[in-house]
Amino acid sequence: MANNDGDKLYKNGYRAVKASIDGNCRYSLELVNGEVEGSKTLVTLLRSPSSANLVQSDRSTNYLTKAIMHGRNQYHSVILINLTALKDIEPKGFEKNSEEIKRHEEENAAEINQVLKSAGDFDCLIATGPIEGKLMTQLYCQDMEKIERTKASLYAFEAKSGFGALPDSRSTKSSNLVSVKKDEESGSLIAVDSDAK
Repeated sequence: MANNDGDKLYKNGYRAVKASIDGNCRYSLELVNGEVEGSKTLVTLLRSPSSANLVQSDRSTNYLTKAIMHGRNQYHSVILINLTALKDIEPKGFEKNSEEIKRHEEENAAEINQVLKSAGDFDCLIATGPIEGKLMTQLYCQDMEKIERTKASLYAFEAKSGFGALPDSRSTKSSNLVSVKKDEESGSLIAVDSDAK
């Protein structure tokens, strides 16, 4: 697995500065916006990586950075991590590709641990979309447990379905993040208050 440094300007003022990519796996991608003062980071947990890398953005990453730049909270750095490192896996694909996902699970878990340990002052955006099936649920629970131990503030674009919506034109149109917490009984995300960020 290679940790590569880059400097490609994405939309909305962000630059891809670091990526951990190996073949069809992306373990993390870090974006930085030099126009935003301070050192606040937004660690974003997604379902699976999109095609964004050090040299090109993509639609979901553009939606994400647009929503962040137009929200009340602005972040100098955004780090993308995922339930699985395999690119473009739909919910039903978790069970279908379970062997491949499990083959990369240890490296992905290590990368998530490293990101959470080194992110400094950060909030966490949960943007996985609905969680379906045994493997996806297992990975989600493991990652949420790690995130909860950091005591970071949790946000979502919306939590109506019980899970943070994926970054797309519908979920990010308001450009506001909703403060959420994990319900201990059901594991679902619930809005803490109606005060958008």
